[in-house]
Formats: sequence, C-alpha cells, structure tokens
Amino acid sequence: MSSNGSDEEDAVAKCNFPKLQGYVSKWTNPLYGWQKRWLVLKDGTLTYFKTEHETGYGCRGAISLYKAVLKAHELDSCCFNVTVNDCTWYLRANSPEEREHWIKALIASKQDVDSGYNSQNNLIRHESSTSLQSNSLSNHSSNSSLTFHKSQAELKSKITDIETLRELLCKQVNNLQEQFIQHVNVDVGEKESVVNDFKVDVMTCKATAQSISEILFSCVELISLQEDTFAKCLEQETNKRLVLEDKYRQRMVQLEDTNKTENEIRPIHEDEFYDAEESEKENMENRAAPVDENENKTVKPPCKLEHHLSAEIERVVTEQVQYARMGIGKDSWQLFSEEGEMKMYRREEEVNGLVIDPLKACHYVKGFSAHEMCYYFFQPEYRYEWEITLDTNGMTVIEKLSEDTLIFHQMHKRMWPAAQRDAVFWSHMREVPLDKSDDKNVLNCWVVVNNSTDIDSLPANGNGKVVRIYMTVCLMCQTVVLDPKKDKSQLTRADIACKITYCSVVNPGGWAPSAALRMIYKREYPRFLRKFTAYVTSKTKGKSIMF
Repeated sequence: MSSNGSDEEDAVAKCNFPKLQGYVSKWTNPLYGWQKRWLVLKDGTLTYFKTEHETGYGCRGAISLYKAVLKAHELDSCCFNVTVNDCTWYLRANSPEEREHWIKALIASKQDVDSGYNSQNNLIRHESSTSLQSNSLSNHSSNSSLTFHKSQAELKSKITDIETLRELLCKQVNNLQEQFIQHVNVDVGEKESVVNDFKVDVMTCKATAQSISEILFSCVELISLQEDTFAKCLEQETNKRLVLEDKYRQRMVQLEDTNKTENEIRPIHEDEFYDAEESEKENMENRAAPVDENENKTVKPPCKLEHHLSAEIERVVTEQVQYARMGIGKDSWQLFSEEGEMKMYRREEEVNGLVIDPLKACHYVKGFSAHEMCYYFFQPEYRYEWEITLDTNGMTVIEKLSEDTLIFHQMHKRMWPAAQRDAVFWSHMREVPLDKSDDKNVLNCWVVVNNSTDIDSLPANGNGKVVRIYMTVCLMCQTVVLDPKKDKSQLTRADIACKITYCSVVNPGGWAPSAALRMIYKREYPRFLRKFTAYVTSKTKGKSIMF
C-alpha cells in the first residue's frame, strides 16, 4: 500500500508541474487579430490565459488533447492549429524552432493521454471566467424570451463591430495592393516566400469578410425579430381597441333602451307634452337632411379646380386606369404570391442595374366599398395607422391643390445597412366612369394614383444622407353588389364586396442587390395589402356604407 501510495504521489507531483508553458500568439477574431496569450500544457490539457500573472484567476479557455487534432500550417512556418470537434485554436510561435518545440510537446502529451498515463488521475477542470459567463447567459436565454431592449443593444453592438471590421478590411486590402505593387518585379528566388506571405494576407482578408457577412446575417435576424414583435404588439392593441369599441357600442344601446323604458313608464306632464310636440316638429324638418357624415361625402363631386399639375394628373390617371384594367398576359407577368383571393404578379425589369420590377396585385374582399378603400388610402389623417414604414413625423402635406389632390413628402424608416429613403409625390383620388369591360354587378369604380414629382424646396438627395424614391402607384377599386336584386338603399355590408387592383412601379434609388430587393418586396407587398384590407374592414365595421 505504501509503495502504491508513493507511486501515486510521485505521479501527481509530476503532473502538477507544467509540461510546457510560454507566450504564444493566438488568433482571437478578425476584430483584434493576433494577440499574445500565456499557454500552459499540463495533464493532457492545453489552457491559455491573457497574461502569466492571471493564472490564479482562471483560464480563458481549455482544450483536452485526448481527441485533439494537431496540424502545422503549410504556408506559415510559425503557425499551427489545435482542433477538437468544431473548436479550433489558431496559434503562432515566435519562430519555426519554437513551433516545432510546441508541436513535439503536444504530441507527447497526447500520446501520454492515449496510453493511459493519466488514467489514475482525474482530469483537472479549469474554470473559465468567460465560460461561466456564457453558460449563465445561455441558461437565461433558454428560460426567458429575448426582450426588445436587449436585442436593440445587441444590434447596436453588432453595427459597431461591422464598422470596425470594415475599417480593418479596408486596411488589409490597401496592404495587399501595396504588396502587389512592391513585388511586381520581384526576383525568381524570392517569389515563393512572397507568394506565401501574399496567400496568408489573402486568407486574413477572407476571414474578415466572412465575419462581416456573419454579423450582417445576425443583424437581419435581429431586425426580423423586432419587426415580428412590433407586429404582434400592434395586433394585440388593435384587437383590444376593437373589443372596447364593441363594448362601448353595446353599452350605449343599453343606455338608450333604459332611457326609452323610463320615458314610457314615467307619466308626462302638460308642459313636457308641448315641449315634446315642438321637438318632434323640429326633428321632422331635420330628417330631410342626411345625418351620416359618410353620406355627405358621397354627394361631393370630384373637384374640377385647375392648377399647375392638372394636365399631368389627367394624363397619368388615364394611363394608370387603362393599365389597371388590362389583363394579365401569360408571357409577360409572373405569379410570385398567392393567398386565397389575393394574387400578385411581377415583371422583372432593371434599368442601369436598378430593380424597377412592375407589380400588379388582384384582390377581392367582402364587407366594404371601393370608395371606402380609396378614402382610407388617400386621406393623410389615417396614414400613420396603416403605413408602418413611415418615420416618426415623417409625413408632411406640402400643398393642397384641391380637395382630391395633395402633394406629400414622406420620410421612411431607415432599414440598415441601406440608406434612408424619402419620396415626394402628388396623390389624386376620383370616381371613374364604368367601362364596358366591367362586370354587370359592379356598382361604381374609384381610383387613387400616386406619382413622384419635383419640388424646388425639397431637392433629391439634398443633404447627401437620404436617397429619393421615384414611383407610380395606382389603387383601383370596384364595388361589387353580391345581390343585384336589392336596391342600393337596402344594401348592407354583407351584400357588397370590393374588387381591388393595385399596380406599382418603384425605383428605390441608390444601389442595392437585385436578389435582396426582390426578396424584400416578395415578402412586404403581400403583407401590406393583407394588412391594409384588414385595416379598412375594422375602420368601416358598424358604420353606414360610403358609396
């Protein structure tokens, strides 16, 4: 027993001393590059510390050599890698001789572990301060959802990292250019070493670019997460508001019924009788006038005031109405989205490398009229309620040319990393005469056309930070009567539907990848039309129909 105990004590004492230790450069990340770290090889485990003096505070990381793969770099005579599963340490010694010394020590330690040299001793676990912190964070994230403020802070941090990496990549590219210029006429004997150095720098640039790409992908995921969170909150608040409005209407009906019951039961005095008679006469005189403000809006004819844009508006509106009434050809239009009655088509077109794909959407929704659909699309007081891309205080009515024509300036939210966009356009709404091609059950047709225009006080890209969007948008709606036998005055919301045709040609300005733009509008256009029709349905619920 004493002999065995003595052997174990000797083995433990032997293992307590590091097999090899010293400063070695370690690749941390593309942001900070190579950093000197204190490496300790002991008990079949390779650990590293920031400095030699921090060994008492816990290591920054540790790798067991039991299943590690050691590999010397083919091009750099000082570099070598240690890999376990998907974890790789990129290390660089101060000289080729020092690298050889480290590799031999690592191989010997790995062989000792494989042969069971340390089988009687438990592997000493080195607690890492960063590992403990990361474990704590992972447990917290698994037990609770990511809050908005946390994702916002993380997004800002990633943006800062990208800016730093961008500067680093620019420096690396400039360095490559300088090396290329300096070694154009290099001697044949030095060519191999120059090529090796050049390859190492190219790999470093590639790693930096890869890191930028990964961070950008993370940013897109965070933005999508925030967008989904906002959408859920908006949907919840909308539902709450609708429930409260229904309760309010029910309460008002109950109060009216209660008042009627009290008036029927309570005896009427003589003075009240004559007051009631006079009031009834006044009510009979007022019944001839329309009560509902929506009904007042329907009798207003389109404004015929002349202004400096009258000719342009007449021409563009006529063209857009004809364009909206045209059918979908099999060869030119491609169906890219279909959800129930909603179908969206596109034609892929590019001008000077910019995507300006014309889009056409066809939809059919029951419960509201064409005038109502166009009314909420045109009126500026409702725009913040459904246009989620507008920046805070980002919409301004520059000029009111007439009751049916307005000039808008809209500032849209910045979608990083793209520049912020703005738009200046006139918007015109009118009722359009029915055409021979229209269905027999179509009651009327309304249209809203938005078209970009130039304003001297708001030049395009005036401050150099905002890119101007140029667009032509047409929303044409037709009121369809589901039961033609009913008179117009007898129609309810259950008897009407709205046939919608939405056309748009948008030049986003600036440069953006074609694939990215097409991916965005493939997702955003269907969502816009779906949400806007739902918004109009909620706004018109319980109101008299605006024909």
